[in-house]
Amino acid sequence: MGAVSEAADSLTVGMVPLLPLLVMGGVLALCAYPFVAPDAQRVLDAAGAP
Repeated sequence: MGAVSEAADSLTVGMVPLLPLLVMGGVLALCAYPFVAPDAQRVLDAAGAP
């Protein structure tokens, strides 16, 4: 990011290469939700949470 930002003289342009990583992280989190949600619910139930 630093090299791109310095070459373009813009922090915004330097952050553009991070967008695909952000999208992939979001997709990964959405794919993991069905597997994590039941475990989280069991923990909440065991803790007596409403």
